[in-house]
Amino acid sequence: MSHVAPDVTIAVVTEASIEDVRSLLEAPSPAVLTTCRKDGSAAVSPVWFRWSDDGFEVVIAEGDAKLRHIEHDPRCALVVFEAVRPFRGVEVRGEAT
Repeated sequence: MSHVAPDVTIAVVTEASIEDVRSLLEAPSPAVLTTCRKDGSAAVSPVWFRWSDDGFEVVIAEGDAKLRHIEHDPRCALVVFEAVRPFRGVEVRGEAT
């Protein structure tokens, strides 16, 4: 059973919602990638990304621990955010390919 705090809204992605954050995704915004270590703990790292209508491409150096984490467990989360007003942010969860 999952629990969502009453003040949290989970949004469905639509073309309109993408338009609301398109400038954030197309800007050189900060991003962090969360992967799962073998012991199940979270590993959170800053990353570079590129977004297109097909999804996110995350830059990970060859031999980086993040690649080993993804090979073991492809589940991950990417958070893209602004450090200035209006402080928008986007969280995407899924499986890396």
